[in-house]
Amino acid sequence: MVYKHFGIKIGLMIAALAASAFLFSWSIMQDHLIVAKFTFAILFFLQSIFLFNFIKSNNRKLGHFLELIKNEDFIQRFSKFEKEASSMELNRLYNEIIESFEQIKIEKESEYSYFQNILENVGTGIISFSDNGKVELINQAAKDLLKIGLLNEINDLDKVLAGFSNELLKLKSGQQKVIKFFIDGELIMLSVKAAVFIIRKKTIRLISIQNITNELEEEEIDAWQKLIRVLTHEIMNSVSPVKSLTSTIIKFFQSHGKPKKAKDISDITIENSLTGLHAIEKRNQGLLKFVETYRSLTKIPKPNFEEFEVEDIFATIKLLMNEELTRKNINLTLNIIPENLTIKADEKLISQVIINLVKNACEAISEDGEIKLEAYRKSDNRVVIRINDNGKGIPKDILEKIFIPFFTTRENGSGIGLSLSRQIMRMHKGNISAISKEGEGSVFTLKF
Repeated sequence: MVYKHFGIKIGLMIAALAASAFLFSWSIMQDHLIVAKFTFAILFFLQSIFLFNFIKSNNRKLGHFLELIKNEDFIQRFSKFEKEASSMELNRLYNEIIESFEQIKIEKESEYSYFQNILENVGTGIISFSDNGKVELINQAAKDLLKIGLLNEINDLDKVLAGFSNELLKLKSGQQKVIKFFIDGELIMLSVKAAVFIIRKKTIRLISIQNITNELEEEEIDAWQKLIRVLTHEIMNSVSPVKSLTSTIIKFFQSHGKPKKAKDISDITIENSLTGLHAIEKRNQGLLKFVETYRSLTKIPKPNFEEFEVEDIFATIKLLMNEELTRKNINLTLNIIPENLTIKADEKLISQVIINLVKNACEAISEDGEIKLEAYRKSDNRVVIRINDNGKGIPKDILEKIFIPFFTTRENGSGIGLSLSRQIMRMHKGNISAISKEGEGSVFTLKF
């Protein structure tokens, strides 16, 4: 409506100016209209000035309006009282636009304040900085974790830990890393994760920092307690009968705390003593075997990383396991997508892991079962290998213990196979996980 009134007014001014110009031109050609000539000339001149001032006034008002918007000055307002309705309407429209921008600014400031409060009160440390190293944002949690005050440049973090800023700069988007260092003589372990994005052609790195020292210590203590329970159980199983047999044999050769004479020792006593000594020897051998098994957990060779095709491992395993698979009538199927899928790892160590898992799957299947070996590459470029069986499954209360060293439910099992597998996968910066439902089978997944 405002533009319509403004356009009509400009149109009428131009029409009036054109009429004055026409009348002035016509009067010039009439010799007897001397007064009219001056009248029309003055009228044309006044109309030109009026049109010029009108346009200049509106341009000045528009320029002032744009200047207010540019400087985000939403306090000033245009007068609501004008002589002309179109100017009054235009001022009202300018004021409405200013008020709209003011409301948007208030909402943005409220949102910024809201997110600032969230960042300040969240327990996770947050640091964001640009490619030139200038810190854009750091919340209180990050300051508390790193025991620093103000942080203007990311390189200033090196005062807390030498090379810390370089570690942050090397992190790729989505990458997570645990960084250990000492602050005031205390070991701190931080889980650091990076996100990289671009705002207005400027690259911003957002770093989240969490102190996981307590969590890791609790997990470590829990792991040690579980290990000690297993070790205690195994050692006591060997030592208790040895102690009992030793006491019995001592009684064979002592009477009232004194050694018996040779003539008082019968052949049956000697025979029983030898039987007891053989039992002690057997338990000692079992204990030595247990210790050797324990030592094997700490003697895993350093991986020799080479690129190879997954199909080679699968084909070798199928050949090695063929006899047992045939004997138990178990069908082993292979599925690799794509067929030439490659992985960079230690082929021997990874083969050892998969063979152990396939053997476990065979033992979980009575007969006429099926084992599936699958391998594929995820969208994030990680290679996944899955060992799936339709065996008896693993009870829920046992599933959470299967990776504990020496834990086993098999009579002749050592309990280190899955523990070794987990260590090997960690050495490859990967992981191994298991899901199982009793009576339906199990799935072990290796992620590289």
